[in-house]
Amino acid sequence: MNIMTNKMTPTVKTQYVFMTKSDSIEFLQYLEKNNSICLDITASKTKTKEIQKVTQIEETNLSIYVLLNTSIQSFEEYRNNFTDMSGFSHYAHNGKGVIQFLPCRYSRYDKKCLMWGELNASYDDEDTDKWVKAIFKWIKENGKKVYRTSTTRDITADEAEKKTYALKEASINYRGQNGQYLTIGKDIYCVAKD
Repeated sequence: MNIMTNKMTPTVKTQYVFMTKSDSIEFLQYLEKNNSICLDITASKTKTKEIQKVTQIEETNLSIYVLLNTSIQSFEEYRNNFTDMSGFSHYAHNGKGVIQFLPCRYSRYDKKCLMWGELNASYDDEDTDKWVKAIFKWIKENGKKVYRTSTTRDITADEAEKKTYALKEASINYRGQNGQYLTIGKDIYCVAKD
């Protein structure tokens, strides 16, 4: 007997994004319109930690976030499902209705440059698949492609970095003026363009 379920082959998806505090507000508004919220799940020393809903993302913040689609997995279900390891509460970074979000931050090796952020999803259900694809599509449609560039010569790569986009303000503010670039690694500088 063949029983149909909404389970699918496990899927892993990653997308990189540059966003400033201003860009993050627009992104969080988009999430909210789509039954999704951003949560700060940085490991807590207490089991009673109240997960914080994020309303803006600072470039200096080193927190760990998840995006949660509350129509796929309720906030209560997510909040009550944590692992206690060495006295710290750890919440899921992936799964049903969840995307791990490592936000952009100023680069450790060049404080004028913005280091990319990362969205990672690992799931095995169709509802999460549709949601992840919609979020990645929104970033692609509202962002610009990112290209490696030289800080000493006037050359930029012809091919864009794969799965990497800069949202509006990040693409404007980090174009190389005054040494401000997008960066994806030590001494790897980038700019965004159409």
